[in-house]
Amino acid sequence: MHIKKLSAYGYRNLHITDLELSAGINIFYGNNAQGKTNCLEAVYYCAFGRSLRAKYDSEIICWGENQAGISVDFVKNQDQARSIGIALDLCSKNVTKRISVDKIPIRHMKDLFGLLTFVMFSQEDL
Repeated sequence: MHIKKLSAYGYRNLHITDLELSAGINIFYGNNAQGKTNCLEAVYYCAFGRSLRAKYDSEIICWGENQAGISVDFVKNQDQARSIGIALDLCSKNVTKRISVDKIPIRHMKDLFGLLTFVMFSQEDL
């Protein structure tokens, strides 16, 4: 399995991001607060339907924005192209979350599990 593309808008400090990733190793580098960890968290969010670091979905929508979206295109089993998309809409303090798999809306979070295999180690794990 490999992730082909990560797209995000209004997600933390990722205003409009489209990353094409190679099938091999991808290295993110840069100064602090540039969005490296946010890119990894966006993939985590698509895999599990929740944030790795935020308690509330409203915390991951970019400051001053009312919407955020993430999508991950990936290939599983060498020939099976898949996609997961998540849209968040902020209305007052409530967030509406819409999740789709292969552009088909899902109703239950359990439908996400196992689609995108993801393991993340962070400094908190040490």
